[in-house]
Amino acid sequence: MGETALIHELIPHIDNTYRTIADRSGRGLEGFSTGGRAVARDMFKYPELFCSAVPIGGGHQWERNLSRGIGEDKELEGAANGNNSWDLADAYATLTTAEEVAVLVVVVTEDDKYQSNLDWMAHLDSLGISYSKFVVDGIGHEA
Repeated sequence: MGETALIHELIPHIDNTYRTIADRSGRGLEGFSTGGRAVARDMFKYPELFCSAVPIGGGHQWERNLSRGIGEDKELEGAANGNNSWDLADAYATLTTAEEVAVLVVVVTEDDKYQSNLDWMAHLDSLGISYSKFVVDGIGHEA
């Protein structure tokens, strides 16, 4: 429902109500933790809507596991059907007409999601998806 609210309701409402740059050149995404995973999904699923994205501290391992049939999580049940930060990266990498999204992945070293973010960035590397990274030492999973 978060995707529906953002993509199909909030963005059109803002663009129709306020003086915005109502195309991808005027839109960026940023989110932390669960929001970081959502940013990762939306930037790859809707590259025509966003010029930049900053997923921060996303727990990508849960989505990866569900996409591979490992575990169960009602909150993430859509992840098992390709709507996850791993499979959507795969799909994005094959698009020949997609606009490139400028991506900055932010991770912190004392976060229990640190390794999963390193794994996810290695996956992006393997797909040839460009991104910048910012690593913060010495703090945990805190915005």
